[in-house]
Amino acid sequence: MQFRVGVMVLATIIITGILLVVMGEVPKLGFGRPTYVLEAHFERAPGVTKDTPVRKSGILIGRVTDVRFAEDSSVIVTMGVFEEVNLRRAERCQIKGGLLGDAVIEFVMGGKKGEQGFYADGDSIPDGMVVSDPFEVFTDLKGEFSSAIQTFNQAGQDIGSLANNLNRMLETNDNQIERVMGQTEKALISFNRAMDNVQQIAGDEEIQAGLRKSLADLPKMLDESRATFERVQKTIELADKNLANLTKFTGPLGERGDQIVDRMAGSVEKIDLLLAQLVAFSKTINSSKGTVGEMLNNPDLYQSMNRAARNVEDATEQLRPILDDAKVLMDKLSRHPGVPLRDAVRPGSGIN
Repeated sequence: MQFRVGVMVLATIIITGILLVVMGEVPKLGFGRPTYVLEAHFERAPGVTKDTPVRKSGILIGRVTDVRFAEDSSVIVTMGVFEEVNLRRAERCQIKGGLLGDAVIEFVMGGKKGEQGFYADGDSIPDGMVVSDPFEVFTDLKGEFSSAIQTFNQAGQDIGSLANNLNRMLETNDNQIERVMGQTEKALISFNRAMDNVQQIAGDEEIQAGLRKSLADLPKMLDESRATFERVQKTIELADKNLANLTKFTGPLGERGDQIVDRMAGSVEKIDLLLAQLVAFSKTINSSKGTVGEMLNNPDLYQSMNRAARNVEDATEQLRPILDDAKVLMDKLSRHPGVPLRDAVRPGSGIN
């Protein structure tokens, strides 16, 4: 009996300890396993309390040791992570809610790209993510579901009103409906007659032959149209090139337009001045008071100038023998410079 009571007490103690561990009354950091501390910042931490499990790839790697508010009303979650677990800085820390309201902190890949190394004791993890709880998503959609149901109800009421209006219209407009049906029948009869006429026209052998010939010539026409379009396109490209060249030519002219205009204005002014001088010169020539006018209009002056010209011609004839003798003298001086001097001082036979 005493043995049975002892076994019962021992079993009770063991079961109580297991329940305490499971229900969170005893720290669950691994019963003395060494850990290092990390702090994660979240905008909110739904369901996160002390001893909330911390997992990576579904494996328990630590637990939450503290949850507190920051100065900016965000939440700082302190975690104790097993020392043998290495968490990369490229991993993202997120809070994931369960269907039963329990929460878990997970480390998953997909954080900041390019981060190298591992987290160490005392490091802080910014920009923690919160994965929405399915119940919260359903609660958020509750208002939309209500609005959708109201919309469906309103649509049903509108359809009912439309059906009632249609019934009243049919009841009150039977005669009009019969007239509309009669007119519709007449329109169908006219349409059938028109189709018969079209059939008669289309059944003519000459028209069919013409249509077949037109269809046979259609590829040729398409080829000619394509060639025409190609020529038009080439013409347009050539016009674009000419416009581009003209733009290159007119561009510098446009840039130096002011200078060109100024030079043209100066040239016009010089031409005007030259024309004025020519007019004055022509007036002077035509005037009888000028030298040229006297020469053209005075016969006595012309005769005097003619006599002077004749006198000059006579003097030239008289000077020609003298010039010949001077030429002979210069030739003798060039060949025998002493002989002419000697003959001049003492005349002799000389050298002929």
